Amino acid sequence: MGESCYIVPAVTNKTTGEIGKSRLYMDLYSSIGNDREKTIDMYQRFVGENKEIKDSDGVTLDQFGEPTIESLYNITNLREYVNMDKFLAVIETKYGISKNGVREPIEFSQEKMQHLYDIAYNFNNHSELRNEFSMVVERHNVKNKQYIYAYIKPFDSNAVGDMNRLKKLNKALEETLNSIGISITCLKAIDYAPDGVIEGKSNFSKLNDAADGLSDVIGVANNIMGQIKIPEETAHVIIEMMKGKSVRDRLVSLIRTKNLAEKIIGDEYQKYVGYYDGDEDLLAEEAAGQLVANSLMGSDIDKVAKPMTNRVINQLLDMLRGCDDTELKNTIKELGELSNTIADLILTGTVKSQIDRLVVDKTKVLYGVRDKADVTIHRKTEEDKSILNQIRDIEVRMSKIRKDKNTEKGKEETKKYTELIKQLQQYRENNQTNLGIHNYLKEEATSVAGLLKRLSALKDNKKMSLQQKAEILVDVRNRYFAYKASNELIYNNIDDMTDITEDEKAEIKDQLSALQNYELYAIYNRIAMSLFCEFADGYLPDKIKELYKKHYGKDLDVKTIFEMAESDISIFDMWLDSAGESSDIRINLFDSMNKQHKQMARMRSMELSHKILAIGAKYREKGITDYDFFFEYKNGHKTGEYISKYDMTTYYEERREYIRNRIHEFGVNSMKSYDPRLKKIFEDWNKTHTVDGTKDGDPIDAYLSKEYRALSSGQRDMFNEMMEIKQEFDDMLPDHYTHLSNAIKINKDIIEIARKDGVDVKQYLRNIQSEYFTRCGDSDIGAETKCSLKDFENRAVQNLPIYYTKMFSGDNADSLSTDIISTMIAYGTMATTYDEMSGVINQMEIGRALLNNSQTKATMSGKVLKNISHYFTSGVDENGNSITTDEETESDVTIPFVATNAYKRLNALFDMQIYGKYQKEESFKLGKYEVNGRKVGNKLAALTAVGALGCNFLNDVSNVITGLSAMQIEVMGKKFLKPGDLAAADRTYFSQLGDVAADWLNPIKSSKLALFDEMFNVFQDWGTVYQDIKFEENSMLSKMMNKSIVFMGSKAGEHWLQNRTALAMAYEIKLKSPSGEEVPLWDALEVVPIDKSNPQRGYNLQVKKGYTNLDGSEYSKQDVIDFARRCGHINQGMHGIYNKEDMSMIQQYTVGRLMMEFRKWIKPQLNKKFASGHINFDSQEWEEGYYITFIRFLKKAKAEEGGLIYALTSTYKNLDADEKANVNKALMDMGLCIAAAFAFWLITKLSSGFPPDKKPWALKLMEYFLVRFKTDQLALQPSPTMISEGGKILKSPAASLQVVQDMYNFINVLNPANSETLNGDDALVKNGVYKGLSKDEKYFLKMPLILSVMGRGYVRAKNSDTLTKYYKQ
Repeated sequence: MGESCYIVPAVTNKTTGEIGKSRLYMDLYSSIGNDREKTIDMYQRFVGENKEIKDSDGVTLDQFGEPTIESLYNITNLREYVNMDKFLAVIETKYGISKNGVREPIEFSQEKMQHLYDIAYNFNNHSELRNEFSMVVERHNVKNKQYIYAYIKPFDSNAVGDMNRLKKLNKALEETLNSIGISITCLKAIDYAPDGVIEGKSNFSKLNDAADGLSDVIGVANNIMGQIKIPEETAHVIIEMMKGKSVRDRLVSLIRTKNLAEKIIGDEYQKYVGYYDGDEDLLAEEAAGQLVANSLMGSDIDKVAKPMTNRVINQLLDMLRGCDDTELKNTIKELGELSNTIADLILTGTVKSQIDRLVVDKTKVLYGVRDKADVTIHRKTEEDKSILNQIRDIEVRMSKIRKDKNTEKGKEETKKYTELIKQLQQYRENNQTNLGIHNYLKEEATSVAGLLKRLSALKDNKKMSLQQKAEILVDVRNRYFAYKASNELIYNNIDDMTDITEDEKAEIKDQLSALQNYELYAIYNRIAMSLFCEFADGYLPDKIKELYKKHYGKDLDVKTIFEMAESDISIFDMWLDSAGESSDIRINLFDSMNKQHKQMARMRSMELSHKILAIGAKYREKGITDYDFFFEYKNGHKTGEYISKYDMTTYYEERREYIRNRIHEFGVNSMKSYDPRLKKIFEDWNKTHTVDGTKDGDPIDAYLSKEYRALSSGQRDMFNEMMEIKQEFDDMLPDHYTHLSNAIKINKDIIEIARKDGVDVKQYLRNIQSEYFTRCGDSDIGAETKCSLKDFENRAVQNLPIYYTKMFSGDNADSLSTDIISTMIAYGTMATTYDEMSGVINQMEIGRALLNNSQTKATMSGKVLKNISHYFTSGVDENGNSITTDEETESDVTIPFVATNAYKRLNALFDMQIYGKYQKEESFKLGKYEVNGRKVGNKLAALTAVGALGCNFLNDVSNVITGLSAMQIEVMGKKFLKPGDLAAADRTYFSQLGDVAADWLNPIKSSKLALFDEMFNVFQDWGTVYQDIKFEENSMLSKMMNKSIVFMGSKAGEHWLQNRTALAMAYEIKLKSPSGEEVPLWDALEVVPIDKSNPQRGYNLQVKKGYTNLDGSEYSKQDVIDFARRCGHINQGMHGIYNKEDMSMIQQYTVGRLMMEFRKWIKPQLNKKFASGHINFDSQEWEEGYYITFIRFLKKAKAEEGGLIYALTSTYKNLDADEKANVNKALMDMGLCIAAAFAFWLITKLSSGFPPDKKPWALKLMEYFLVRFKTDQLALQPSPTMISEGGKILKSPAASLQVVQDMYNFINVLNPANSETLNGDDALVKNGVYKGLSKDEKYFLKMPLILSVMGRGYVRAKNSDTLTKYYKQ
């Protein structure tokens, strides 16, 4: 007999009586190593007549009545005789995970994976070998295929413990969830995320409003991976339902504001970014869910003890070992405490008192994703399933960009399309492509019919506001383009589908043809145009319409100008002009809309800022000047939160105990807060535990937080007033975007750091870093929460900007400003602007979309291009001869709006002025750091300004001279400014100057002129002003430092010039007094204290009681806005454009901003002189470059008969008022040029009589000012001087790049060769501005430091003749 043959004992089955082979013998034979003699010996020891064991020894018997090899292994010395590998192979074969000791990898499937996990769980929990061995399941990738297998290994307590604990934990979690009306169900199909497989999903659209039955909110995969996701999905649900509770809001806020989501989520972060489309709020909630899930996993479920471990927290702390960022470490520890607290609430069941179904966002879906690379996806019809997958993705994207999600109709739509997405998943998984497409198109047809009906009802709905209608129209447009994308996808791929018959393809094509989508789009366009025309008409004052009729000979029709533009704007117009100065009236219209609502926001901000400043003044009188008490501290560091007034955790815990102690009265077995029988208990609790006895009332004082209790009486009062104001601002922002205790995220400036932190080096370093890296409070780059989502027209989905609610990576809460008054004003300015713009943004977006459908006439050299068409017809003449007729017709050549410069300029207006992206984000790598190029450029520009303008007496005076000459030209037009009004303005200005100076360093203004400047936004800087208020600064030095004292000279000149315009206008405009007398606007205004009993707390400027417009109407906020816009426009034309709302497109880019440095006056001046005729919405006047008018005037005069004087006089008489004004301006401009040239010639002659070293200083100054004046005047004249003199301005010494060299001059200062003391005369400067100084003194003066700038200004003024030489060239 061969070695492979052996005799096996025959044994009788104790149950059936059948004869069979001994299982024990075969197991022993295999385990010992196929040694027959040893096997027989061992077999007889255990089953023979003289067996060594008894049944009472705890041995387990098999069906033949013989011991199992597993039980013998435990109670005998069998382990000494078996080959361990062969023994385990026997056991594995018995469990079906190997064959004769050979483990064959199994190709992966979810079902097979679950089967192996079930076997492993059974072994690890019930096998007699479980104390010495563990069964584990592993998965491997072989040649891009996934294989799984199970095997037995020496005991692994972690693997077994985790599996068992997970089962117990999930059972406890399911009980908790069931008690609050939520069930856990199995996902019916695998769901694929962009980069992973979804094995858990929390779908809040399935949440019922009451707990009268279970809601299938949580779905998990039907496998062990799905079981692992149960704690995470439970955490997602609880976190969503705990909105508004301090512990939950604190956890999510810390993650979001400290940018810790990526650290917490780890390697899978980018997958979640893709699935949540970069939504930072959802990413923060995802991270919070994972933290709480880890706390749940780290709990001792058998003891229901407070969670003690959190793997993620421990890993993060390990990563920071050796790092000195104590604040970050403390933040991470706090995250661990918060997640443990929530986990404890879940495990003990007390979470029921903390949840609220009403706060749930039912459009939200959160996921548990596993790496797609770990899964082999079996596809029979891969391309077909891809189509269904893409359709599903389109529907998911549509659900995210809809505007009506919070309306009742929107909630119905959400429910419907959530079900549609679910069906698409099922069709895809079941390979039912044909059925999936058919049903989708059927649903589309139903949906389109519903949308058509909805549009029809919308048209005639008088109760619905334009804002509400616009929201619906935006969603209809998105839905149309979503269907368009799906239909094109189906149409383009249907012929290549392999599992659909030709008949089925034909049916699908018929369905596509029958859809009414084109009708939907046509009706949408008609209604959208009608709505936009109604909306836009409110921004077209009668004056604008009259001007349009006068100059274009037709009525101003929004529909007409939106369908066809007469010409495109030039590339110079696109890059260099403000939107208000654009030659395209459609861009002007959108600009006017934006300015109107920004001005409305300004008026609201002004009122609220006065209120906040009054609060600050009130409590400063009571000795409260430091506001650290507002902030929450842990371990000596700020947390980024304000303190909370109430200890809500204790409140909810005690309420739960109260309810639990009383439920026996009603026989209630559950503590579900929705049980109607509990209503009386809750009412009783509220009567005694809330201030007003209702469920919405604040808790009674017994629940005041320990931080609030520690405050003084005055601090409490101030805290309450300020939090009431913050709540008002928070309510202006989207629901749940922030919370009351979230501290305003604005960093300290260098002055506050010096005052509050002294020599804290870390704070200074953080401040320096903030100059070059993105930080909280940055307000020129759009919304702080970015969105990477695109709509179905491939446009980025943009959000109105919200600032100051979150911190960026690298921010530190200790760097936050504690100046609660100043930061609240900045926060309120942001919130009111958001609130104001959110009411019109959809209407404006509808208008922008309508323009995309329009056409623009193509032009060349100002002439419209024509298409020439010829139509030939044949016939015979009266003599019977054959003839051919050529009929020629012509039509305008048109181009789509989206291909025009105007399209780009309009988009820039939306990006910059509406969505707040005034500056493009630009960055570059510096070693391992990514430096913000935008901020580097801004810092370079700021240093350039300091070097060129700081303490520059010569430049300050020259600017005033140039400004006065521009005003003199404007006065000659007698349109906006008149000589008598300017004289009155000067008298008033200088009489008010003392009071203004007294107000200069005080954030609370009391002088009439300062309040006038604020009310009418004279300096067009309201946003910056309200951001830069420094209420907490007390010392004179710190206040002066914040006022940029090096620019005092230039700002003084601007202050006079711009007020001169505003005051002159205030004298030109007349109001009617109660007695009927006409009174200048300035005289009709009066300063009124906010609190008459305490006038020092602030003042308002208002129209005197009984004073009205001349027509008897109230002088309203709209009148103030119109004045502000008109005044701003006039000043811009004379002095340049420096405000954000009129920034040119080129200034979005760092290079563009550097190019425009000191040159922002050039384009407005060119427009004043050479612009073609157009209507300006700011001034509400027809405007044309005065040299354009003057040249036309000369041409008309030339055509007149008679002498020159007669022709000129006659032609001038026939001009209209606007033309006469422009001719007068041109003559004044030319007269000033002649005067400047003559004065310069005269002063040159006078100065030539003095030797260079004997020339009086006053004469040097006069010569410099006149040569500068001559250059400024001739630089923009229509003559050869435009090139010679204009070139001097463009190549002015104040080049931005010069400051880079100046920053390195500190090295030259330290060079001994440049010291006169050490190197004698060789170290002296021989010529130029710095002649006579030592080289180290020269280099010191060229450094961008305050003392250097002051010294440089003195040297420049002293040696002005050196600078005069440059302009004489």
